[in-house]
Amino acid sequence: MLIEQRTMVRDRNTAILELLRGIQGDFERRGMNGNLWESWMSEWTELLYCLGAHDSDEDLIGGEGLRVVRKLLLGSEATLEDRRQLGRSAPILRRILDAYGGLTFPEFFMQTLHLLYLLTLLARGLTGFEGEGRLGWAADAIRPFDQAVWLLADARARPLGIDERRRLEQARALANELLPGVESLAPSPQQWAVMSERQKALLWERLGRNEEGVSLHPLPIGHSFRAEQDALARYDFPGWEQYRGLPHFSDFEHPDGRSKGSEEFKCASGKTVGEWDSENVPGLVKGGGKAGKKGAISKRPNRSRGAFLFCCPHRLIYGYNVMLRGESPRDPFAILYTRLRREDLPRVLCYDNACALRNYCMRRAPAHFSDVRFVVDRFHYAKAGAEVHKCGPSNSVDLYESLNWVNTSAVESVNSFLKGFRSLGWYSSLESFMVILPLLLGGYNAALRRVDDAKLCVAIAATCWTVGMRLALLRR
Repeated sequence: MLIEQRTMVRDRNTAILELLRGIQGDFERRGMNGNLWESWMSEWTELLYCLGAHDSDEDLIGGEGLRVVRKLLLGSEATLEDRRQLGRSAPILRRILDAYGGLTFPEFFMQTLHLLYLLTLLARGLTGFEGEGRLGWAADAIRPFDQAVWLLADARARPLGIDERRRLEQARALANELLPGVESLAPSPQQWAVMSERQKALLWERLGRNEEGVSLHPLPIGHSFRAEQDALARYDFPGWEQYRGLPHFSDFEHPDGRSKGSEEFKCASGKTVGEWDSENVPGLVKGGGKAGKKGAISKRPNRSRGAFLFCCPHRLIYGYNVMLRGESPRDPFAILYTRLRREDLPRVLCYDNACALRNYCMRRAPAHFSDVRFVVDRFHYAKAGAEVHKCGPSNSVDLYESLNWVNTSAVESVNSFLKGFRSLGWYSSLESFMVILPLLLGGYNAALRRVDDAKLCVAIAATCWTVGMRLALLRR
């Protein structure tokens, strides 16, 4: 295992070195300054920042972009639809592709792209690499892909022989046959047939299914796994029922659920979300953001508690859970993992500490969250000063054209509404708080104006208009 890890680190460093040398040579050919430390890196800036950022690298390629990257690595050219797909799931790579003609990536980037593809693929919660004396279904698909990529690299340096071209075509065909099932975590019937029972059971478990591959049913009332959330959470919408309990991930957590490492830190601040909020967010909790005396450090009161909310971009509240300690990525993870099936998870999740939440989720349940794009909302990502985000630009909503007109800070409107009841919640017991909060949030949802209210008013009035007025205003 240690030898394999050393090999992976060496391969990564070698690929980055080749990429930097390639960029330097490309700049010199274009008449630009070849000293990279003195130059603006243009289309490579975002990629290089992501590769050196403190969060993970595998979010550079979204799950839906794996097919396009595989196609380009295997020697094909990108179509218009491929470029659109990259724009949706891997916008940083799309910008590089467009800068070099829009058909394929430059040769010096292929080795790095190959490793990024494998890193993304293996980080999605795959199972069955080795067992019972043979390679598993994932490794069986990756092996011909690697062979084809290496042969294509040789072909760029020299002409291939007849035997090499034959092996290239065979490896490429086999990779295109086997990898789609690996990319989507949905093995083909042929792949499923060669999997061991242990591999099948593990894959079903990671995808949130039972031993027979059937989706889990909601837990019955009174089930022991429901005890905590029945007391501290409220999610009444269909589809938000609790399906399973929250495991204890002993490799990453203490028995009480606190992370052993820095997973709960606010980006790269060195402080947990609760510690950062208590010192920097005025009015969030009693005494938050204020110090009693000059030079004193404000502290989060011992009785502090709050609610973690989920809402849609139109500010409709799905539900909440009460926090008995400082906010951390564990709060959203617990709800998303225990209440939402994999196919019902949001395709995009906006959160002010999304970079930490993504790493938290992908370490514990990578298969469950493999198709979720975690992004920091505009309100928090654009802030400077103490709250500046040091994570990679792949966490910024402004990179994704599909989010241009989406209200990514909708929950801030809900927070603004709840601030008016801060004192009431602060001086209430937990039992009273659990009675008051559903009434407040239910009233908020009921009074929420629909996005199309104005259109409905016009449509209702239009039924009373004369034919001439309808023709003049509606063209019909």
